[in-house]
Amino acid sequence: MTSKGFYYDAFYGELGLNEDHFKVIESGALKAVGEKQPFERIEVSRNQALQMFSENSFKVEIIKDLPEDKTITVYRCGPLVDLCRGPHIPNTSFVKAFACLKGVSNFQASSAYWRGNKDRESLQRVYGISYPDSKRLKPALRHLSYPLGI
Repeated sequence: MTSKGFYYDAFYGELGLNEDHFKVIESGALKAVGEKQPFERIEVSRNQALQMFSENSFKVEIIKDLPEDKTITVYRCGPLVDLCRGPHIPNTSFVKAFACLKGVSNFQASSAYWRGNKDRESLQRVYGISYPDSKRLKPALRHLSYPLGI
């Protein structure tokens, strides 16, 4: 979370995200909204978390860096299960308006080095913003200099 929305970092190797990817992301988000998918908080043990994310070296690194006595939580929303401290809204129906912040001043799909280290992997960062209705989203996007086309 940021003061102006949220972002998610993902590793895609050499793939750079483009307009088509943003359309898929926005479409998937709107589909989830229509399905009223609940956010389910799940506490897991360190071993369970390591097993769940064994295919993701970034998440394994995060888990291994946590203190031994730290409660590890994941959130499930539809098919997605991810490490997260939360909290979240009860379900996706609370999001009535959503936009990827591509091409917005200072908000682009950008790269971010893993853990801020230039010698590590480059991740794709996608910024987004959501509001309970489009009436509130549109002025926020105007404020961010977003070209309205939603």
